[in-house]
Amino acid sequence: MGSKSQQQVQATPSATSAFLVVMYIAAFVAAFNENIINVALHDIMAAFSVSATTAQWLVSGYMIVTSIFTAIMAFLSGRFSTRKLLFFACGCMVAGEVLCLVAPSFTVLLPSRILQAAGSGILFPLMMNVVLSCAPREKLGLYLSLGGACITLGPAFGPVISGLMCTLFGWRAVFVVPLVGGVVVAAAAAKLVRNVGERSNTTLDILSVVLLAAGITAFVYSVGEFSTNVMAGIATLFAAVVVLGLFAVRQLKLKHPVLNVRPMASVRFWPACLLVVVSMMTTFSMSVLLPLYFEGAYGMTALVAGLLILPAIACNAVTSIVGGRVMDARGAWPLLPVGFA
Repeated sequence: MGSKSQQQVQATPSATSAFLVVMYIAAFVAAFNENIINVALHDIMAAFSVSATTAQWLVSGYMIVTSIFTAIMAFLSGRFSTRKLLFFACGCMVAGEVLCLVAPSFTVLLPSRILQAAGSGILFPLMMNVVLSCAPREKLGLYLSLGGACITLGPAFGPVISGLMCTLFGWRAVFVVPLVGGVVVAAAAAKLVRNVGERSNTTLDILSVVLLAAGITAFVYSVGEFSTNVMAGIATLFAAVVVLGLFAVRQLKLKHPVLNVRPMASVRFWPACLLVVVSMMTTFSMSVLLPLYFEGAYGMTALVAGLLILPAIACNAVTSIVGGRVMDARGAWPLLPVGFA
């Protein structure tokens, strides 16, 4: 451990900058990959004869798996080195993109898409961990904001570029750009990325991971069921609440919880979490429904649908920066009523 720490201290500023650039690009590719499927859903539904409810699992399933891997990153970053995690994440993305390119059926396409999500769930927190470990303390805010910008701008370009690829070459072509991006990141990482942080011998509580995965999946499924079967939706939602409750109780009893839920007891914390959930549900649901509406109801191409979504996502990126400055100057309350209005 001593030699690793010494290697980190002796790294030149130029080497550190190159290291951070690779991590920023990795986060951008992962964020870009999140939204590439949205403008292709209409064509995928036609190609495999599946309903919109079924096809949306390409988005929902992706976000569920990303959330799970993000939750267990505290364990992963303690047990495995930065390089191993980065190469594993890139491998998941590249393998998933290749499988999606040749998927003969929806039953192959969906798990291939979920494989990509495992990579994204690792890359986002890994990038932030690297920034916190390597960035100069006096410029930490700047480096963190650059990382946030990469995560925000990725989805902004995703619908447009994937819409162009889908319109010109068909829906399978949307996986080409993130495939190339994953290969480039892995190649650059082989030379520029080094290991940072400390290793630990913490163990992963498998039951907690199972409860978390089951609870999130049941919750997402229940929301989808409300439109077709209200009773099934209510029953599944109740099951989701029970399972997630069991997960939370178990975390309170573990010495090394998968996810520390104690901050949820704070009245200054849990309302903010709830508001974030509502705003993210609105954003992601519109990013799925609007392309389906533009292409299905209006007969627009995937490219035009992507271009119509771009202003909203670009506005989101700009207002997030403005919101950060307002937050520093005046606190959260001016932002809440204005943002939700």
